[in-house]
Amino acid sequence: MRKILLSIKPCFVAEILAGRKTVEYRKRIPQDDIVRQVLIYSSHPVKRVVAEFTLGGYLSGNPEWLWGQTSEIGGISKEVFDRYFEGKDVAYAYQIEHLQIFEQPKPLADYGVERGPQDFCYVEE
Repeated sequence: MRKILLSIKPCFVAEILAGRKTVEYRKRIPQDDIVRQVLIYSSHPVKRVVAEFTLGGYLSGNPEWLWGQTSEIGGISKEVFDRYFEGKDVAYAYQIEHLQIFEQPKPLADYGVERGPQDFCYVEE
């Protein structure tokens, strides 16, 4: 089964791990529809894979619609959201389900990845 590895800033990872952020906003999604598992890579300065979740699906639409659907579960401010999607016609949100937090965060090398992806990358199980 293919997984994707998402790079996420540590401040947003903290919100996910605390259960306050149950969607992850993105400008694009994988084109591979067999992806069901997502690894969370906490970017600089943590630089570790800290958790995994089941992809419950995607929400997509124009940014204003998506904000209206997810503002209570998005874990970010409207200002940050607007800045991230500025100039975009379509916005996406990964739906986070069955979050598994790793007791020991793992290095990228455990997944055959040399450096954190700009957005996401595929990894093989």
